[in-house]
Amino acid sequence: MISMILMNYWTKIYIGLTALLIAAFCMLYIRSKNSVSFINSSKTVEMHTNSPYKRILDVNLTNDNNNNILINNIEFVAVNIDPNTIVLDNVIYILKNQQLYRRAFNGPALASWFGAKGDGQSDDTEALQRMIDSSADSVKLDAKEYLVKKNLRLEGFPMSDQPCLLIRSKKKFLFDGNNATIRVKEHAQGILELQLSQNVKVKNLRVLGAGGFPNLDGSTGRGEKGTIDQGYHTTPFWGLYKNNSYDTTKKNGGGFSKRFPKFGGGSSSSWGRWNGGYIGNVAYGILIFNGCKDVEVIGCSAEKFNYVGIGVGHDGEYSRVGFKPANSYNIVIKNSKAIYNYDAGFHSLQVDGYSLSQSLAKYSGHPDAGSDDLFCDPGYGYAARGAENYTKNAIVSSSDFIANKRKGLDIHAGKGITFIDNDVQGNLIGGIYAVMTSKKQVVSGVIITKNRLKNNALAKGALGAIYVGTNASLKSSYNNLSMEILNNIIDGYSQSAINIRFGSNIKVKQNSISNGKKSYGNKLFGISLEGNGANLINQIDVEDNDIVNVNSADLNPMRLVKVENSTILNNSINSNINIDKAIDVSYSRKLLIDENLLQSGGKSMKIKVDRSVLIK
Repeated sequence: MISMILMNYWTKIYIGLTALLIAAFCMLYIRSKNSVSFINSSKTVEMHTNSPYKRILDVNLTNDNNNNILINNIEFVAVNIDPNTIVLDNVIYILKNQQLYRRAFNGPALASWFGAKGDGQSDDTEALQRMIDSSADSVKLDAKEYLVKKNLRLEGFPMSDQPCLLIRSKKKFLFDGNNATIRVKEHAQGILELQLSQNVKVKNLRVLGAGGFPNLDGSTGRGEKGTIDQGYHTTPFWGLYKNNSYDTTKKNGGGFSKRFPKFGGGSSSSWGRWNGGYIGNVAYGILIFNGCKDVEVIGCSAEKFNYVGIGVGHDGEYSRVGFKPANSYNIVIKNSKAIYNYDAGFHSLQVDGYSLSQSLAKYSGHPDAGSDDLFCDPGYGYAARGAENYTKNAIVSSSDFIANKRKGLDIHAGKGITFIDNDVQGNLIGGIYAVMTSKKQVVSGVIITKNRLKNNALAKGALGAIYVGTNASLKSSYNNLSMEILNNIIDGYSQSAINIRFGSNIKVKQNSISNGKKSYGNKLFGISLEGNGANLINQIDVEDNDIVNVNSADLNPMRLVKVENSTILNNSINSNINIDKAIDVSYSRKLLIDENLLQSGGKSMKIKVDRSVLIK
């Protein structure tokens, strides 16, 4: 009898100790695997009616630094699993009355739960990535500043071009920046990348790059994006290698009289590093890439990245590692800002369905570049790029593109892109540009309408307020652009208000043009149509345009060179001075020129064209 009592006694002790060991193991395991661990809750557990969930109120938890965090009204679901087999997935656990609970995410997970400090000095990379990788379908930052760096632990990057943070394979996911800032210190290092995700929204987030771009080479205007004898010779690979994946320290091509500036002062015969990064590598503030669908970026800001503030698509050297990025679909960027980025504020490629609206791109380009430089390159507000994997079906609307060092809106490749209701102001080389430069970089179906362009293309090497066409080397079979330039207001420009070089099938209608300014020896035209060599441009319809305030003898209101099968109808030119040729035609044929009026000195007269200059 006594032996049985002792046996029961020791059995109870054994069971009690075993339970305590299991509980302790749970806590130690959780703490070792997760940056957030829990103390036992003393609060009441209450059942939800007809629900498997239980609610625990006012849960106290501790992070790795033993700072108490109090969370109210959070739901947890009981987890009946063997502590020896538990695999944590970065969700939040709690132990109460020796019962293990897992958080049922009915609200956003906060960065602080995963150990993020947000003091602007501590490295929060791992903590923020744990937050993203948790099972929460909504995450939220505190309104603080988070410092991050390249995350080499991220897998699936055959080029070793990892960003700091990655949203991958998420569906119905919200990243709420809550007006916080995420900052990186190293040159050419991007911050946030999205891949293979669907129905994802990133909102109210500010991402801040390293800034302090490599120096310009004298007055050439060339710097990190340079040529064989100006700046750093990165042109052969510019835009291909992101996030410091390509070591360029020993390169020595370019200008600078072969004495390349060093970060912090001095010079060297080779490029070396620049602020912890590799020259010629590129960084995005936010990159949406590789098979994303229905993604929104709302109310975000990206500043001081050496490539693109907010980009869709990346054209890297992936063929040699057997990786082919998938196209993305239906990407929306709204009410966002991209400021002080070196190459471009926004760009797109590898995407079908792109919308940029109610946004701002300002001060793209090198901060030291100016209108006196030989070249201002780069510095785009928005750029559509890509070879074969170009943008399709895009609209850029109701946005501002201001004081960018090269162009406000730029299309090097794209089909079905519309620019509508934008303010394009003070961009040095050009306002809006859409030119097909190679067979693979197709440009067609572009509509430029209802935009307001003011004081663009006033620098050395200006191309015009609106410049469209094709490369002169392309055969005529590639010239059909199917383009429309309609109802734009152009006030202040040099070179040309509307400049069409080569190409065919372009409509230019109902545009208002005023205040042409001759600068840096640039030629000055209102509307200029120009073919090349034996290739005459054709099917150009120029109708119902107004060219007003012609107050300089240097301004030729309308010029046609090597044009055929085109119409020039019902255009009006208002001049304050005598004009020798309101419409100057040469080396052209098969033109319908009629009902064009010149208004000067209070008189209105029909413009006559010397048809003897037409060729047969």
